Parts: sequence; C-alpha cells; structure tokens
Amino acid sequence: HFVLHTHNMSESTYKLVYFNIRGRAEISRYIFAVAGQKYEDVRYALGKFKIPGAEGYAEAKGNGEFPFGQLPVLVVDGKTIAQSHTIERFLARRFGLFGSNDIEAAQIESVLDAAYHDILPAYNKAKAAEDKDAAIDTFFKETFTTALKQIDGLAGDSGFIFSKLSIADIALYALLEYFDAQDKVSAALEQAPKLKAVRAKVAGNEKLKAYIAGRPDSPF
Repeated sequence: HFVLHTHNMSESTYKLVYFNIRGRAEISRYIFAVAGQKYEDVRYALGKFKIPGAEGYAEAKGNGEFPFGQLPVLVVDGKTIAQSHTIERFLARRFGLFGSNDIEAAQIESVLDAAYHDILPAYNKAKAAEDKDAAIDTFFKETFTTALKQIDGLAGDSGFIFSKLSIADIALYALLEYFDAQDKVSAALEQAPKLKAVRAKVAGNEKLKAYIAGRPDSPF
C-alpha cells in the first residue's frame, strides 16, 4: 500500500530563500499558504532590477549557503534543499498535496512535466522568434490550447484535476497567471472547461487569497 507521509507541521522549521520576485519560488509560497504552514520567507533585493529586499545575498552565496550557487533554496530543520521543482515536490508531498496513491502521484508528475518541459519552453521559443507576435499567437491557439485540452482529459469530477487539491492544481493556477495575454489564456480555457473550473476553485481558496492579498510587491 502506498502511504504519503505527511508530517506534524509544527515539528519542523522552514525557511524559503529567494529574491523579492515571484519567479521560481512562488509555487512553493502558494503551497505553504494553502497548507497553512508558517515559514520564514527570505526575499533578497535584486539590484539590477532595482527591486528592494533583504541584504546579504552576495555574502550568503560566498559562504556556500546555496548548494548549486543559485536560488531558491529551502532550509528544513537546518538542512538545505536546492532546485525549485524539487522544493515544490518536497513540500507538496510533505503537506499531502501529491494525490491519494502512487498512480495519482505519477499522474500529477506528468502534469508538472507537461507544464515545465512542454508548455513553458514552447512559450519561451515563441517569445524569441523573429516574428514574435505571430509566434505567440500561434503558441496560444495551437500548443497551449492543445496542452490544456490534454490535461483537461485527465480531470475527473472532484473539482480538481485529480481526486483532491494537489500541486498539479496549484502549478496550473500559477502557470495560467504567469502569462500577460490573459485574453488568450481565457480563450484557450474555453476548450478546457474542467481546468477553467479548477482555476476558479484554486483562486477562491481562502488561505491562498489571503497570501496573495498580503504578499510583498513582487514583479514577475
């Protein structure tokens, strides 16, 4: 039998270290919010974009506090975990947001892989194209819409993609919020009605709403 180990949340201490932007840490922040878990949210200043925040990034990097020389990192009970997607999956497993069994956990992984390895690279490729506007338009009408319809085909009747709220729903919500062209996102979602409902349900989560309303001003 498959058992997802969820820990007594009060037992551990958590510190998430990143810059004062959303970027590669926001899904982890969303997971903390949805789980109702307290953590230390360290947000370093990003000088080249004139984004204010905590000082001491260069010193911490020089001291070897970031195993791969990059952020984000998560410090759990004094032990450091690196790489953004690893951190997200760790937190989701720990807080019971990784499905109801091992098959569902693997299906959740497949949705995450589709988002990170198929959808986002295709979007970045379109943004770098010579005729950028046309390429982005094609991305939304074809690649993006097709991918959403495929994920929609995995969804059941729980109101979430799988049997209960999971990192797949949270990552989907974050992905959809990421794009500037929200009119194109909305048009694609008309072809994926279950995902449209998932987005609305995640957006309505009271703990997530409270986090978003109170988070520091953090662009991109």
